[in-house]
Amino acid sequence: MEKTVRVTGTGKVSIKPNITIINLEFSNVLPTYEDALKASALDVSTVKDAIAKAGIDRETLKTTNFSVDAHYESYRDEKGNYKSKFDGYEYHQSLRFKFDIDNKMLGRVLYQLSTINVEPRFRIGYGVKNAEDAKNELLGNAISDAKKKAEIISKAAGVELGEILDINYSWLDIEFNSRSYDLQPEVMMCKSMPEEGFDIDIEPDDIEKSDNVTLVFKIK
Repeated sequence: MEKTVRVTGTGKVSIKPNITIINLEFSNVLPTYEDALKASALDVSTVKDAIAKAGIDRETLKTTNFSVDAHYESYRDEKGNYKSKFDGYEYHQSLRFKFDIDNKMLGRVLYQLSTINVEPRFRIGYGVKNAEDAKNELLGNAISDAKKKAEIISKAAGVELGEILDINYSWLDIEFNSRSYDLQPEVMMCKSMPEEGFDIDIEPDDIEKSDNVTLVFKIK
C-alpha cells in the first residue's frame, strides 16, 4: 500500500477595498398587483434619476431581489379572536449600485438619495473590483502553506516527501465584500445640508479572507 501524508493548508489575504457598494431596500403595500408593480418600477426610476444627478451612470443600478406577495392584516373579531384579512399586495425590492471609492462622490450620492420622495433602507459596504485576482492569491497562499507543513512533517518523521497525488479544494464562491453598515442616519442628516456643502470621511477596513486546500503527498 502506498504511503501518503495528507496536509491541509490555510491561505489568508488582506485586501484594501477599492469600490463602494450602496444597497437600498424598498417595500410597500398597494391595493392591486398592478399598483405594486408600478410602484416598484417608480422606485427604480427615482433612484436612477438621483444617482445620475450625483454623477453616476444610471445603468449602474441593478436589482438584486424582487417579490410581490399578497398581504394580510391581522385584527380581532368581536369575540377577541385574532383573524386576518387581505389588504393588498406587498412588494419587496432590493437595489444595488457600485462606484470607485471616493468620499466626495459618496457625499453627493447621499445628498441626492436624501431628496427622493420614497424612504428606502440604506446600507453601505465595500468590495474589491477584481475579485478573481484576490481569489487566485488566496488559493496560492493555501497551497504554499500546505506544502510548507508537509515539508515540516516529513522532515520531523524522517521520510522523504514525494509527488502530490491529490488536491482537495471546495471551490466555494468567496465574496470579497466587507460587512455592510446602516446609512439611514447619514442620509437623514443630508436633508438639512446644501448639496455642495456636504462632506463625509470614511476609511474602510481591509477585507480579510481565508480558505483551505488539502494536498495528499506520496512519502518514501
